[in-house]
Amino acid sequence: MFRQAMAEHRRDLLPQLVRLLHGVEAGVQRGLTDGDLACWLAVADRIYREHARWAVPPASLVLSDLSQRQVEHLAEQLEQRNREYTEAYLDPDLQRRERRRVERYIERVERWSGDLTTGQLRLVEALVRRLPDTAADWLDYRQHTQHELLELLGADVGRSTLQQFLDAWWVDLAGRHPDLLDKTRRVREGVIDLVVALDETITPRQRERVRERLRDLRVDLAGAADVPSVAAQTELACLEGG
Repeated sequence: MFRQAMAEHRRDLLPQLVRLLHGVEAGVQRGLTDGDLACWLAVADRIYREHARWAVPPASLVLSDLSQRQVEHLAEQLEQRNREYTEAYLDPDLQRRERRRVERYIERVERWSGDLTTGQLRLVEALVRRLPDTAADWLDYRQHTQHELLELLGADVGRSTLQQFLDAWWVDLAGRHPDLLDKTRRVREGVIDLVVALDETITPRQRERVRERLRDLRVDLAGAADVPSVAAQTELACLEGG
């Protein structure tokens, strides 16, 4: 079952990622705009939903066949991951929590760009501090949906019900509180502002490093998907998803 699912993934979904990375790579080369980023994020959202939709059938099949002992093990694993999430993102010291949040953003940017300049570091810090902190909201959401899943498994509802539940959760992220939806929208807009601001200050060396990272990832995925990494498809990903 998993071999078949992965074959379908390589055939149907990976090529979409390759085309999207082509578009982002070209955008980095010419300079980024908020329109580019908004469109690419919309395409990325669509690709995420298609990946989630692909994952639901095999996941529901496995979950519907779990023994009681396996359900208990799953509950323990979810609880452990929630504790790890709390330790990582919900430090009770609010100043330290915000400092760590800024550090995470810097680490994520430098993973692509290499070391940031002092001015860029200050730019990231200033913009990140304006973003809403969604960590507690996401924890509430995931705990609620995890509890629902475990109740369904305990009631032995069958694969069809599990598939409907997972589709609503993973594909649509259904059930999010309006506050979380609003904060997520503001974070998205803030990230676009951050990337555009950084693009205006990026050095030629940093830009080339970002392009190299994107190119390496694109080539690796193209190889896994066994599709040509065609430059002519560069702009299609964003336009098709817009």
